[in-house]
Amino acid sequence: MARKTSVTFQLSCPKCKVILYPFTTSGIQVDFCTSCSGVWLDQGELEKLYGSWGIVDIEGAAGEPSPDALPRPEQAELGCPACPTDLVRLKVRGAALDSCPGCGGLWLDHGELGPALDSLGKDGDPNKIKELAIAVAARRAQK
Repeated sequence: MARKTSVTFQLSCPKCKVILYPFTTSGIQVDFCTSCSGVWLDQGELEKLYGSWGIVDIEGAAGEPSPDALPRPEQAELGCPACPTDLVRLKVRGAALDSCPGCGGLWLDHGELGPALDSLGKDGDPNKIKELAIAVAARRAQK
């Protein structure tokens, strides 16, 4: 995606609104929040991380959430850090994640990366995740 190569465009945490820190592991650039330790993955990056040591590197770099980081209310709406779309909360095969129906990216709160990789990483299909997010967003809009 172009946003990864742009020097002028910085992503902000959908929870804390601080600038996300870009971090490269296993040849994949992810972005994490230095406050809440959440992780932003572009579409397809979760599947690329599966079977690599990337999760260890990411969790080590992100560390524990800051004591100042507020817990996320279950029903809180989060905006996508990469495009002007709201994220939708999905529970897929036991993994909880926030997916963007616009760009297909994933926001994972602290502690959600491991379960998401376990549940979806091996045979996950980023297009299916995005399609599910689009369907959930459409259903939400009808209400």
